[in-house]
Amino acid sequence: MKNRKPLYVISAIVVVVLAIVVLNLPKNESQKASEVTKTQSSSASSSEKHVKKNRKKQHAVNTESHQSSKRTTENTSNNNGADPKYGNLGYFNIPNEYWGTWYSADDDGNIQSMTINQHSIGENTTYKENPQYWQSATAIKDQNELNRLKEYTKNWIATDYLNLAGKPAIHCLTWLSTMGFGEYYQVRQEEGQSVLIYAGAQDPVVYATYYKTPELAKQNIDKKYSDLPYPPVLD
Repeated sequence: MKNRKPLYVISAIVVVVLAIVVLNLPKNESQKASEVTKTQSSSASSSEKHVKKNRKKQHAVNTESHQSSKRTTENTSNNNGADPKYGNLGYFNIPNEYWGTWYSADDDGNIQSMTINQHSIGENTTYKENPQYWQSATAIKDQNELNRLKEYTKNWIATDYLNLAGKPAIHCLTWLSTMGFGEYYQVRQEEGQSVLIYAGAQDPVVYATYYKTPELAKQNIDKKYSDLPYPPVLD
């Protein structure tokens, strides 16, 4: 019996150790699982915050881009060339049948050209002029101020429509003109082709006829059309 006591003690110790191991195992596994869950939850939360942050940034970029595009569109649509301080009411739009380069030949066969675009004839820009401004500006007595205004508007031409040979023609005057009757430009059909008529004077007469090509201009140097007024022939 004395020899069995150590065996009982050893057996008891083994049982206690096994119990401790068995009891602690679920706890550790549960703790590990909980830690994994917490890690995944933290990772998911971090990822969600990152996505939301990026969406906010993208929304801000898109909003700024949209607003910038809107401002650009508004600026473009409002840019009609107007300068009210100097009586400029905006561009005079020339019909597209006038656009392009036209050619005329003088009596010696020398070719002259004229280029017309939507808002320009040659180097001058076509605008609509406020007649009230013209009246006040041309009444200025200070010559220095008048010269300043003329310099500022030197490439502007006051443009409207007047009649030439029974049809509307583009009529042009220098911006602060107080002399002369201006110039007339008119595209019309003559003998099956488009020609550009250049005319002037109080009772407008044709000064030159322009054609689509230099060759046509040379072929029609002395051409006069019966439905157009020309200066009287001097003896």
